[in-house]
Amino acid sequence: MSLPLIRLAIGRTHGTAHYGVLLTGSEFVTACATHSPDLAPIAERTAHTLCQSCARAWLILTTPQHTGGEPEIRPAAGTGASATATGRSRAT
Repeated sequence: MSLPLIRLAIGRTHGTAHYGVLLTGSEFVTACATHSPDLAPIAERTAHTLCQSCARAWLILTTPQHTGGEPEIRPAAGTGASATATGRSRAT
């Protein structure tokens, strides 16, 4: 059973928003390392700056898996062979 992610903030009108879950009726656990007794649920479209760690965790938890497994590693255009870090060494 997965727990639903909710948005939390310290203070209702300003501050940093965090993603987290409600455990045991009144204890909030964030997706990042933020700990505070003042965390309270807030609406999605409120004037809060989103915590970067929580944003990353939210993306990881809500992005569906690739159907064919992980995508193939490819270097960006024009970066050369070293961008893929093939692990081969060259003899000098």
